Amino acid sequence: MQKAAFKKIRIFLEDYCRDLDDISLLSYKKGYAKFLKNYGLDENSFVAALLYDLDTGEKFGSDVSKLIASLKNFNELASKAGKRNKEEKIRKMLIATTQDLRVLIIKLLEMLYIMKNLDFTEDDKKIKISKDVLEIYVPIAYRLGLSDVKWELEDLSFKYLTPDEYSIIKRNIGMKRKEREKIVKEFKKKLENALKKNKINGEVFGRPKHFYSIYRKMMNKEKKFDDVYDLIGLRVIVEDSDNCYTVLGIVNNLWETIPERFKDFIIAPKDNLYQSLHAGFLYNNSPVEVQIRTRRMNDIAEEGIAAHWKYKGLKDEKFNKQLSWLRQILSFANESDKEFLYKLKLDIFGDKIFCFTPKGDIIELDDGSSVVDFAYAVHSDIGNACTGAKVNDRFVGVRQVLKNGDEIEVLTSKSHKPSRDWLSFAKTNKALEKIRNTLQIRQSSYNKTSADKEDSKDFITTDGNYNV
Repeated sequence: MQKAAFKKIRIFLEDYCRDLDDISLLSYKKGYAKFLKNYGLDENSFVAALLYDLDTGEKFGSDVSKLIASLKNFNELASKAGKRNKEEKIRKMLIATTQDLRVLIIKLLEMLYIMKNLDFTEDDKKIKISKDVLEIYVPIAYRLGLSDVKWELEDLSFKYLTPDEYSIIKRNIGMKRKEREKIVKEFKKKLENALKKNKINGEVFGRPKHFYSIYRKMMNKEKKFDDVYDLIGLRVIVEDSDNCYTVLGIVNNLWETIPERFKDFIIAPKDNLYQSLHAGFLYNNSPVEVQIRTRRMNDIAEEGIAAHWKYKGLKDEKFNKQLSWLRQILSFANESDKEFLYKLKLDIFGDKIFCFTPKGDIIELDDGSSVVDFAYAVHSDIGNACTGAKVNDRFVGVRQVLKNGDEIEVLTSKSHKPSRDWLSFAKTNKALEKIRNTLQIRQSSYNKTSADKEDSKDFITTDGNYNV
């Protein structure tokens, strides 16, 4: 944004707030303006974001006025819909933004700024806002490729919904900080020397660690903190795609690879346009994840669909498809809420749903998952002992299929064991694997007991003597 434009909006806000004698409003707007400057919004979006709740903005042109009107409409529709149900809220939010994608980007940034300033808000309000952010805004940020916004929204929601778990992850990261920094420094130096030797222009730097991502991997895969691969992460930025594969070859020759960690998102980009090479290596017995991408790929990975505005000549089929996604929501406008949500989830949430424990912990499951799947996602022992659940304060059986946003309290019994028929309705790989393993262990134990009994019969003769 041009300095002149920023100065103009600053002077306008100072005069506006002085007339209202509202110092706190001016302080808030200055903080918000400073925050927005980091996200590369175009000038009109920047102005609209700051002014739309002040019933002003006519002085800044017709485009700003239209954006302000759209933002007000967005809030009004979302507010009305929120009094009905979540499905209607999502519908209204998206329909309100289909004509101008900037509206949704502004709202995502506004929610991020709100989340960054929640510390002194009442606990009930923190939880409500954080749940909305995690259920609605995070998936949309992902779908638009706004990964930086997505990560921050996730971590902040995690902080307020599960403060104890957040503190544990934060403390563990702090304790291992020096050790990780040493590995990153050594790895980075060797890789930079290798790039120089091969005459490749590139930047190498460490990646930030996202608390919620670490927590989710620990919960979903029952991993220990030190076993999460991206605790130590580096990123390599090069000039073109060919160099990405050259760097991959260099790194493969320098360190021991972890084959199952390799992913090629350059050949097969994600739906949100994300492109990169991901590779895992062992460095001094520590797992390290390396991402390799071009500058443009990095911009798109961090800024998503908004980054395409930097590349004026871009006429990309994938980009056009991405832009059309929001506009397709209009075709759902006359559907029933149930049908609308189903179609919407296919686009935004994919085949995932998000449910909550009574403490507010978030559990990600495959769509169509049952109470049993949820129980195993919490912990294997809870899954094995599951007898049913209370879903939204209603008692249900183990077969009950869960919906996005359900709150589940798993009911257990120490004497209860998994049944073979659970395999017919369990959905997640983790649940199926744990059920099979438990059944196999039980069968092996039964076979061993039966064999021992037969051996005893052979060992003891009919007259009570022993065969030796």
